[in-house]
Amino acid sequence: MVKEGSIAQFMLREHGEIFVLMNDFKKNSNKDNAEDYYKKLKEKQQTHVLAEEKAIIILNDEGKKYKEVITILQQHDELEKLMRNIAEDLDRKQDNYGGNIKKFMDLMKEHVQLENIKFYPKLDKELTSNQKDTILQKLKDVILGNIRA
Repeated sequence: MVKEGSIAQFMLREHGEIFVLMNDFKKNSNKDNAEDYYKKLKEKQQTHVLAEEKAIIILNDEGKKYKEVITILQQHDELEKLMRNIAEDLDRKQDNYGGNIKKFMDLMKEHVQLENIKFYPKLDKELTSNQKDTILQKLKDVILGNIRA
C-alpha cells in the first residue's frame, strides 16, 4: 500500500501517465499522426527523467547511497537511446520501428517496477520528513511546473 502524499504515490501516478502516453503512441504508431504521439511521450519522458535525476542529486549531495540508483541511471540512458532510435525510424518513415517500441515498453516496465516496488518506497521509509519533502518538492517543481533548472 502506497502512503498518501508519499514520494512513491506521486511517482506511481507519474508512471501511470507515461504508460498512457506509451500505449497511445503504440496504438497510433502506424498512423499519419504517429509523430504527434511520439512528441508527447518524448516530452513527458524527458521531463520525468530530469526530475528523477535532480532528486537523485539531492540524495548524493546528502551522502545517501542506494544501489538502485546506478541501475536507474543506466536505464534512463538506455530509454533515451531507444527514444532516439524510434525518432530516427519515424523520420525515415520506416514501418519496422515496432521492435524499438517493444524494447522501450519492456524496459520501461522493468524500470517502473524497480522504482515503484523498491526505490521510492525505500526512500519513503528511510529518509527524514525534511529529506522526503525536499525530494518530493523537486520532483513536483520539474514535473508539474516543468522547471528545467
